[in-house]
Amino acid sequence: MELDKKRVLLTSRLKEASSKFKSILEDVKRVKEKRDRLHAEIRGAIAEIKMLKSEYKSLSLEISSLKGELSSEYSKLRETRQLINEVKAKIGGSGVSLKKLRRRISELEWKLQTAPTDLQVEKKIAGEIAKLEREVKQQEEVLKLKENLMELKATREAIKIKIKSIRSKLEEVSSRREVIKKAIIQLDERIKSLRREADDYHRDLLQKIKELNELKIEKKIIVEELKTLEAEEKKRIEDEAKSTLIKNAKIVLDKLRKGERITSEELKILAEAEDMGVI
Repeated sequence: MELDKKRVLLTSRLKEASSKFKSILEDVKRVKEKRDRLHAEIRGAIAEIKMLKSEYKSLSLEISSLKGELSSEYSKLRETRQLINEVKAKIGGSGVSLKKLRRRISELEWKLQTAPTDLQVEKKIAGEIAKLEREVKQQEEVLKLKENLMELKATREAIKIKIKSIRSKLEEVSSRREVIKKAIIQLDERIKSLRREADDYHRDLLQKIKELNELKIEKKIIVEELKTLEAEEKKRIEDEAKSTLIKNAKIVLDKLRKGERITSEELKILAEAEDMGVI
């Protein structure tokens, strides 16, 4: 009776341990899947950060190049403005128009050809013509300078447009780089958060595995106890059977000694007792 109670108790404990083992095993699977998903998400975020950092570096190089180009264009603009000022200074006052100067030279040349011969008058007219020709040459140079001035102004405007375009591009690239920088910071924080969460799941997983191992040991101990109990029960039954056999064999032997007839069943009892070596 005591053995039966003990068997029931051990069997109940084994069932409880097995049920708990199964439950924890399911928990282990769930926790492991969650941890692995987090690790996969972390790997994805790291890959994205790597890509963003590469783009950030590329944009930084582009910004550096644009700044260099902008500096060069500003330098060209300063040089062009200086040239414009120099040309304006050379042009100075417009003076008499080139057309009037040439008409006046033609008039004086005609006068020189048609007027009465007078050496002093001729010298005076020739001197005035020479002076006017010098003015014509100066005005022609001024005209070229004005044309050059127009070209310089056009160049200046082109440089201004280019500078505006570069600055616009620079702002666009800088803005994009800032967006990427914020995205990198956010991803970095996300990775840290995911790692903390993954670490928690990993610790939980280790704890569950520890509990599983403890339950395995507990189940093994219970099984061993049940085996011992079964062995004890078997021995008890065998001892009881042996005791009964000895008792019955003695009765049969007494009958034989008394010369009483015995049955085939009683002969079997004697044979079994002899085989077991109890008589």
